[in-house]
Amino acid sequence: MTETKDGGPMVRANSLRKQFWWIFSPSKEEWGGIRFAAFLHTMNGKEICHITGEYDRDRIGIRLWDHISKTEGWIKVKQVMVPTKAELQLAILANKEMKDAEQRSETDDHSGSSEPG
Repeated sequence: MTETKDGGPMVRANSLRKQFWWIFSPSKEEWGGIRFAAFLHTMNGKEICHITGEYDRDRIGIRLWDHISKTEGWIKVKQVMVPTKAELQLAILANKEMKDAEQRSETDDHSGSSEPG
């Protein structure tokens, strides 16, 4: 079994969806400040996260939230809602309709006669 960078067991995630949060650490370290993170609850009840924008090789990867919130002072600030399948389908449809309208407009622009009257 592999381990997270914080020494916790790496386990398969259950069927719960990912959560996305803006997180903050007041640390004066270069990794402190506001970041974006993805969270999963594991089958053994642990909460794991991946913090975006990490560039130090020792900090990149999946981490145990309980550990880093205690040792590094991270707090969850604001959850970012993930769109539902229906919202995604509406966005796809709206995008397709917009592109179709643009193509019709371009076709109409080029189909006019350029001969002098």
